[in-house]
Amino acid sequence: MTGRPGHTARLFFMALFFTLAASHAPAQFHLLVFQNDADTLYAQLQRAPASALPELYNRLAFHYSFYQADSAFYYANKALELARRRNDRFEIAMANRHMGNAYSLSGDYRNSIRHLQEAMSIFKEMDHRRGMLETLHDLSRVSYDAGLHNRVMELIEMIEQLLDENRDADPPLITPLEQALSIGLRGIACREAREYERGIGYFREYIELAGKTKVPDAAHEIYLASMEETFRLDGKIDSAIKYILQAQDHMPENRNKPPDLHEGYEFHLGGLYIESGEPAKAVPYLHKSLSDEQLRGAYRYSALTACNLGDTYMMFGQYDSALYYYQAAKHEAGKFQTGLSAASTEGGPSEIYTGYQYFYNISGLMTREIYYRLMVRVCESLYRYYRKADNLPRALDHHELLLLYQDSLNTSLNNLEFPRMQLQFDMDQVEQANVLLQRENELKESRIRQNRLVIWSVGAISLLALAIFVVLFRQSRLKNIQEKILLEQRLLRTQMNPHFIFNSLSSIQNLIFQKDDIKAGIYLSRFSELVRAILEHSRRDAITLAEEIGTIRNYLELQKIRFQDKFEFTIHLDDRIDDEVQEIPPMLAQPFIENAIEHGFRHKEGMGQLNIRYNYAGSAVVIEVEDNGIGRQKAQEITRQRDARHRSLATVITRERIAALNRKSNKKITLEITDLTGPEGHATGTLVRFEIPNG
Repeated sequence: MTGRPGHTARLFFMALFFTLAASHAPAQFHLLVFQNDADTLYAQLQRAPASALPELYNRLAFHYSFYQADSAFYYANKALELARRRNDRFEIAMANRHMGNAYSLSGDYRNSIRHLQEAMSIFKEMDHRRGMLETLHDLSRVSYDAGLHNRVMELIEMIEQLLDENRDADPPLITPLEQALSIGLRGIACREAREYERGIGYFREYIELAGKTKVPDAAHEIYLASMEETFRLDGKIDSAIKYILQAQDHMPENRNKPPDLHEGYEFHLGGLYIESGEPAKAVPYLHKSLSDEQLRGAYRYSALTACNLGDTYMMFGQYDSALYYYQAAKHEAGKFQTGLSAASTEGGPSEIYTGYQYFYNISGLMTREIYYRLMVRVCESLYRYYRKADNLPRALDHHELLLLYQDSLNTSLNNLEFPRMQLQFDMDQVEQANVLLQRENELKESRIRQNRLVIWSVGAISLLALAIFVVLFRQSRLKNIQEKILLEQRLLRTQMNPHFIFNSLSSIQNLIFQKDDIKAGIYLSRFSELVRAILEHSRRDAITLAEEIGTIRNYLELQKIRFQDKFEFTIHLDDRIDDEVQEIPPMLAQPFIENAIEHGFRHKEGMGQLNIRYNYAGSAVVIEVEDNGIGRQKAQEITRQRDARHRSLATVITRERIAALNRKSNKKITLEITDLTGPEGHATGTLVRFEIPNG
């Protein structure tokens, strides 16, 4: 089965809401639960004292944060203004939460996370555990909506740690219902991060807790459907069928009906029976699904259902029926595209139904991605059919369409990925700033403790030796920490060269202006992968050789755009090295590769050649970077003429980094730099050689 829509894929935080938390349940669900809340709050505002106004405005902001961003902004700002006048830290934090959730509702995830992190900071300062827990859930939901699934997993770990630390709190930090729903949500997050076994474990824990408390049928149905999707993705089709049938049981329209008359989830059941090798069972479900989706105007689902019917009849060898449904899928997809065009002409947000709008605001970029995925599915089905029917001209026509839609899909995905990369970069920057601030505070506190120790030691001579030893030990440790932090920062700055980033983005921009969308998409994808890899690798002591080579290759391809094929490069890997297992410190060679390009090739006449080799030598991995540039001496002379104050830091920082690594191990990393010369003594390039012992 292909093209199956994951209708639960965007429901991460639909069911979970706290008593005074700004959750993003669907508007219908919110109005059902809180429909009289706004009128009551408006009445209270008329007679409330000034001290109560921040709380009332915050409650109104919470009410509107489910479905009306503008009103949520208005009341959150009112609450924030009044709370600041009274220096009410709790209400300031709550106003920031509601601002963050309002920004999330409008799709502005960067500002959403900024306000939520501000709320989190205040709750930490107050040691308000419940506020911290609710804000962590908000941050998880926003990260989920933004597609940052790895970030969601990190936040889940923080939630679990907070709950473990407060397991015996009185009163409890979380109710049994909230605990069950929260554990189920962790299962959904694990599924989106493709950690299926872990997700299934959370779902089983949810089922056990749900049996001990009353979970609303709507929420329970969603979790059961999520379990079905997780089992399907993990290849466990029988379990998936079991849980989708249980989800049917909890649908209101199936109450008081025997199981054989239950309705709902026909698309899912049809797809599951196809995957289980029982296409005959799938047919009635798919026909029912096609009829229902056409009636309600869900053309995306009707097109996908028609594709699945075509696949089923292909399995039966009924090719005329297969072609009928593939053409029906193309017709339904055309209706979907017509709706998109109409929405685009009106200039407002798309109201065309894609299956997700009931649960979150879907952007135009995401709608286009959904459409291109649908057309790839339809064109691929028709291409396979015409190939089977030996109608090569028609097969070729649909293959060309398939390639066009696949290119459009890749471009759309890249356009979605870049804002996510920016958001992840912003979040990492904030985290690094928080870590540095925390360490600075720790250093200040440590110095205060040291001073107290010295003062007390004057009056206690018998403890003087011990006090001096403690002070020296702590100072040495703090110095090592400071050196490590400074070295990491300097290393990251050398890898994230601002000129390189600016020039790379300018080159990609030029490709876009030249309407070379395919090449622009490829290089934008490479650039995003490179930035993400550098940020991730800078926090790790070792990475696999495969990751290192992939990052270096991306970097070199981007540099070739900048220098317009000024150089060529080769990467050689010794056949004896398993690059998926072998680990090395990240980006050791990158500063020297950059030097070769920036200084060795920039002023060279003719084509530069850069050779990077990874070999075994005894029990060590040897990395060699060899270039045919103008040589270090001439490059330094040219650089001094342009900037007398310039000083290359690549070699200095790398040697400091190697020294820091060698202090932790008995087996030492070595670095050798050799100036290459020709028969007449002229510089012919540079050879940089690292030897990294194993173990």
